[in-house]
Formats: sequence, C-alpha cells, structure tokens
Amino acid sequence: YSDFFSKKGGKVTAVDPSEKYISIANKHFSNNEITFKIASFEKESDFNIFEKKFDVIFLSDVFLYYFEPYKKMDLNPELLLIKLKSLLSKNGKIYIMDPHGVFHLQSWLNKDNPILLALEYANRKYRVTPNLEEVSRVVESANLCITKIRELKYKGKDIDKQFYSEFPFWWFFELSQK
Repeated sequence: YSDFFSKKGGKVTAVDPSEKYISIANKHFSNNEITFKIASFEKESDFNIFEKKFDVIFLSDVFLYYFEPYKKMDLNPELLLIKLKSLLSKNGKIYIMDPHGVFHLQSWLNKDNPILLALEYANRKYRVTPNLEEVSRVVESANLCITKIRELKYKGKDIDKQFYSEFPFWWFFELSQK
C-alpha cells in the first residue's frame, strides 16, 4: 500500500511493528517519497515518532486487533482512534480496511450450513472480529464520523475459494472529523 500511495503522488510514512518487514519494504520500495518507521502502537508514547499532520491515515488489517488483542496493550480501539485523529490535518481522513465481521467465521462454515454464520455473528463462541455496531460505537466515542462503509468481496478465480465470493471479505471505512 505504501508503494501504491507513493506512486499516486503521496509522501508516505509507512509504519509496521516488524523490523523484518520494514527491512524488506526498504529493500523493495525505498524511494524519496516513502519513509519507513518501526512502531508497535501498543501505548500512547508510540505516537511520539510523528512530527507532522497527515491528510490520509490508512490502516490495513490492524484495527480489529485492538478489539481482541493477542497480547497486552495499553491502547484500546477508542484510544487508538483518538491518537490517530490527533495526527490528522484539518480535513484529513482515516481509512480502515479490515476483515469483515463474518470473514473469520467462513472457515468454520461450509456451503451446506450457511445458517451458522448468522448464529455465530450474534452469539459468539469464537471472538475474532468486532461487529459493525462495536466499530460504530468506538468511532463515535472517538468523536469521529463514519462517512463511508464498503463491503469488499472476493473476486478471485480460485475454484476452492468460490464459496467465499458469497460473503464480504473486507470492511472498508472512511472516517472524518466532526
């Protein structure tokens, strides 16, 4: 995504918690328009690496981990959005692309029993991704607005994944300041 945005004319600051991934990115996508930084965003002080405001903040496959963290963090989803909002320019936007609330449930389904999807979404046994109401409440609590929501579907041609095209893979949110 960093390479994509830089090719569109953006001056990109790309952040990842993995030193290995940052090293790979520097090797393959290093140019004058991309600056790579290592940060985990597990505590408020992790945001101190930024010295400027941004017109666009893009998160991919990140936000859901603040709802169900795989390790102890000082940040929750609301505080994450508040910290990100503080980094936005006046008319800046936050874009979030995360697995859809039903995405992680797909592997537990089969084409003969799709009703399991509805039951698991409302009364969860396997807590993986937030539902739309949880996301919406966190956005509201952070004093942001959801200005767009899209459900992106699988469009591949893999025969073994055609069942997936029946369900959205990704949520895409555009958040704006109030």
